[in-house]
Amino acid sequence: MITGYLRHGDIGSQRDLEEDFLELFVQMASHYTESSNSDLPALLKAVEEIDHLEARKWNHKLKGGALNLGLHSFAKISEELREALHQEEDFDQSRAKDLVNLMQEHQKQLLKFQENYLKEDID
Repeated sequence: MITGYLRHGDIGSQRDLEEDFLELFVQMASHYTESSNSDLPALLKAVEEIDHLEARKWNHKLKGGALNLGLHSFAKISEELREALHQEEDFDQSRAKDLVNLMQEHQKQLLKFQENYLKEDID
């Protein structure tokens, strides 16, 4: 067992930890939303062109990022889209577009959260 590296008080209070985690989440979310600003339109384009392979690639990337951030509702939508994309012969393009639009709405909510957090941080 390694000892002697942390002393009482090194970590800080529970409130400090919560603030640090929130700040980390917002930073990670910022990187994710920057990336998804181009990824979501690329996903929608692939769905519109019925390019299953390309759509799966973009969807996989977006779902992975969402899971890393704990955005489970976004990841659930992404999973539904994955299932739809694997049904190539019975592909429901309209449903797939609707799912991508839901993903875009979730992204807008995440951006709004970030903006509110940054606004509160400045005030």
